[in-house]
Amino acid sequence: MSLKEDLEKFYSEVKGKGRGYRPRRFISENLNFDNVEVLMKTREDGKCEIIFRIHGLKGEVRLPNASSSMEISQRSSSEEGKSYPDYIEINFCCIEKHETVFSFFALSLIENMRCSNPRDTLDSLLETFYKWRELFKTNNNKLTLDQVRGLWAELFILNYLLEMTQSKTHPKVVLSSWKGPQMSRWDFIIENKLAIESKSCKDDGVVRISSEVQLNNQHNGISDLLLAVISIQDNHEGKSLNDLYKEIKEKLHEDSLIMDFHTLLSFVHVTPKLLEDEYADKYFTILGQSFFRVSEGFPRIVNTPQEIRAVRYQLQTDNDVCGKYKISPKDLEKTILASLSLS
Repeated sequence: MSLKEDLEKFYSEVKGKGRGYRPRRFISENLNFDNVEVLMKTREDGKCEIIFRIHGLKGEVRLPNASSSMEISQRSSSEEGKSYPDYIEINFCCIEKHETVFSFFALSLIENMRCSNPRDTLDSLLETFYKWRELFKTNNNKLTLDQVRGLWAELFILNYLLEMTQSKTHPKVVLSSWKGPQMSRWDFIIENKLAIESKSCKDDGVVRISSEVQLNNQHNGISDLLLAVISIQDNHEGKSLNDLYKEIKEKLHEDSLIMDFHTLLSFVHVTPKLLEDEYADKYFTILGQSFFRVSEGFPRIVNTPQEIRAVRYQLQTDNDVCGKYKISPKDLEKTILASLSLS
């Protein structure tokens, strides 16, 4: 089973134990960390709690503020008269209309966890928590044009992957690979082997890289990282977000998968009604699409000192340097099918 399936099964088992049952450790063949344990429990108040026990972490930890839908706390233990945090407790209260949200949140925390050292583990957990806290703030604003373009690129790739694998694998496998709405490091992670980061741009080939880890493929067993650059322009003869939504919905077939799709869209404050009412008049056509294999020598900023954080930069992709790493449509399909063990 995949990490997502393992976690969903474990979550159901924990919920089935009832309120106030002691924490249970999450064990999966897809989870292999030396310095951290993952546990889960249901509290007396019915809230589900995921616990990260980070070994080797000492000293006072400053935690971010909680919100109306998310809680965070730490527990300390004493050793030789010294008090230090033994593990970090990150809590999320499932809202009634989205029972799947907690498992998505927990999966996002685990998939984005870095484990080079205890402090890095803590930092990566807090980074993910910050993103989810912002996501669940009351937000009645429409997506900006840049956000619409970014989501359009992600849906375009999701639709492309579903079409490529339509007769070869269940659409559930492809839908579960879409991680963009879940605050993951990459937009797509296929079977924990292949990651795809999608970027939309105009006709200049310049894309924005949002962190020093976004193009770092040394993470949690990922063996291959692709950068997808989708060049698009406004054009009434193109497709809207709503058009792509309808095409994807048709390929998913099953009601349960369509509900999962709607849940993922809700994470970016998009609903089927909003797609029809607010975004149906924004059309885009593709000027070009390129996929680059991010490997040794590809221009990027990685492995920065711990003191340097939140690095953002622009990458020019339409040049000879990046061109060396560009892969053909045939190689792209081969790479994707291999990650699904279908080649």
